[in-house]
Amino acid sequence: MEQIRLAEMYMYENKLAIAQSVLKNILLADPLHSRANELLAYVLDAQGQKDLAIHHLIKAGESPDASYQALYSLGSHFLAEQKYLQAIRFLQQALKKNGDFFEGLHDLGLAYVGLKQFIDASHYLRKATLQKPDSFEALNNLGAALRNNGEFEESLKALDSAIQVDSQNAGAWLNKGVTFHSLGQFKEALSCFDTALSIEPQYLEAICNKANSLVEIGIYDAANVEYQKALKIAPRDFDTQYNYSRLCLLQGQFDQGWKMHEARWNSVDAPPHPYQSISTLSSLENLRGKNVLVWAEQGLGDSIQFCRYIPLLAKYGARITLLVPQALKGIMSSLSGLERIETDIKGRDSEFDFQIPMMSLPLIFKTDLMTIPNGVPYLAADPEKITAWKLRLAGRKNLRVGLVWSGGFREKLPTLWAVNRRRNIPLELIASLQEVQGVDFFSLQKGEPAETEFLTKKASVWPSQNIDNYVSDLKDFTDTAALLVNLDLIISVDTSTAHLAAALGKPVWMLNRLDSCWRWLLNRGDSPWYPTMKLYRQSSAEGWGDLMTEVKNDLKLLTLK
Repeated sequence: MEQIRLAEMYMYENKLAIAQSVLKNILLADPLHSRANELLAYVLDAQGQKDLAIHHLIKAGESPDASYQALYSLGSHFLAEQKYLQAIRFLQQALKKNGDFFEGLHDLGLAYVGLKQFIDASHYLRKATLQKPDSFEALNNLGAALRNNGEFEESLKALDSAIQVDSQNAGAWLNKGVTFHSLGQFKEALSCFDTALSIEPQYLEAICNKANSLVEIGIYDAANVEYQKALKIAPRDFDTQYNYSRLCLLQGQFDQGWKMHEARWNSVDAPPHPYQSISTLSSLENLRGKNVLVWAEQGLGDSIQFCRYIPLLAKYGARITLLVPQALKGIMSSLSGLERIETDIKGRDSEFDFQIPMMSLPLIFKTDLMTIPNGVPYLAADPEKITAWKLRLAGRKNLRVGLVWSGGFREKLPTLWAVNRRRNIPLELIASLQEVQGVDFFSLQKGEPAETEFLTKKASVWPSQNIDNYVSDLKDFTDTAALLVNLDLIISVDTSTAHLAAALGKPVWMLNRLDSCWRWLLNRGDSPWYPTMKLYRQSSAEGWGDLMTEVKNDLKLLTLK
C-alpha cells in the first residue's frame, strides 16, 4: 500500500509528525489496519506517548496480519510490566510467525522465569544460547534458571561460559556463588562473592549473599559485619533485612529479629499473603469482641511451634479463627481459645476485623528469650486414639523410643535440596541405635524417599526385631500424636514430628545439623521454646558419627534408670 510505504519513508527520515498524519488517515478508513497501528505505535513511543503507543500496538497485535515485530514488541512490553502470561502469549505468537530468533527466545525464557516455571525458562534460554552462543546475558540468565530447576552442574557450566565471555561482570560471579551456595559448597560460594566484590565493591546482592554463606559455616561475627555493610548501602532493602533477621534470631536478639523478620513479605521469595484486604493486627489493644483471623503461612513445623500464641491472644478477648492446612486441622482443634478452625475462607474476608500470619505473633507479643510462652503441653491427642494405641502396645515393657531420621525431599524446591540433605541422617547410621539393649523402637518416618528406603532395606540394615513400623496407620497428625503419647522418648531430626512431640510435652532428642535453623539458637543443649527437648548438634558438617555415638551412649544410660 502506497500510503504505508510513504509513512515508512517519513519515519526513516525522522519526520515523525508527517508520518503520524499519514498513518492517522489510513486508520480513519480502516481502524484495524495492523501495519498502520504498528507504525503509529512506534511513532507515538518515540514522541513519549507510551500509553497511546501501547494502545495501537495491541490493536496491531490482535490482528491476524500482525507482524512478528509487533508481536515481539508487545511481548517485551508485557515482560517489562511483569505481566508474564500476556508476554508469553505474544512472544510465542512472534516465534510461531517468524521461527526461532534470539530476542524472542530469550524474552520468552525470562517470562517463564517471572512465573517461576524454570523448566520452561531453561528450555527457551538454552535455545537462545544456540542462536547466540556468546551472549553473556543469555548464558547468565540460563545459569540462574538451571539453578532454580535443580540442575546445578549445568548451571555452573552455563555461568562459566558467561564468565568466559565477560570475566569482569560481577553479576555472573554472584550467580555462580549462589549456585555453589545452593549446593551447600559454601567456601566456593564465598570465593565467587569475593570476586564479584573485587569488581564491584558496593554490590549489595553480593554482600548480602556473602553474609548468608558465612552464617551457614558458622562465622557469625563476619556475617554480621557484611549485613551491616549491606544495610548501610540500602537500609530499606527487604531481602537484606529478612536475611539479617534470621541471624538476629539465631543469636537470640529477638527485639531486632522479629521486627526485621517482617521484611519477608517484601523479599524476592516472599511467601504468599492472600489476606491483604483485611487490616493487619499490629497491637493487642482493644481486641475484645474483634474477629481475628490467624493463618498458617509456612511449614507444618512452623505452625505447630507458633500456634502456642493462640490461647494468649484469646485472653485479650479476641474471637479467633485459625486457618490451617487440612493436615493440621485435627490436632490444632485441641488448642484452647479458638472460636473456630478452618481450612478455607475464600470469599469471607469481610467477616474479619484483623488478620495476622502466625509467625508475626511473637512480634506483637514482644517476645524475648525470657518471655517465650513455653508451657507444655499446648496441644493434646484424641483420648480414644490414645487408648487404642495403649492397648495395641500393652505388651511392650522396654523403653519405647520413636525415630525420625529424614525430613523428606521437596521436589519442587531444588534450592532447598542441599539443606534437606544436611538435615537428614543416613538410614545406615540411625540403625546403629538397634544395638542398645532394653529399647523397643518405633519408626515414625513418613515421607519419600526415606519411607520406602526403610521398607526395602530393613532386612539388611536393621535385622534386629526391636523396631516396629506403624506409619501406614498414621493418617494424620491426630494419629501420630496418639502414638507419641504412648512413647517414652522421640529421637528426631528437625521435622514437624519433633515439634509435635515437644508441643505434646513428650521428651524429645532433636538431632540438629551444624548450620542450625535460627529457632534452635546457638551453643545450647536445650530449647527455650520446648522445655522437654534436648538438642544434639553436629560438631562438623562432615558427618553425624560423633553425634550418633553421643546419642547411643545417652540412650544406654537412659535404659539403666
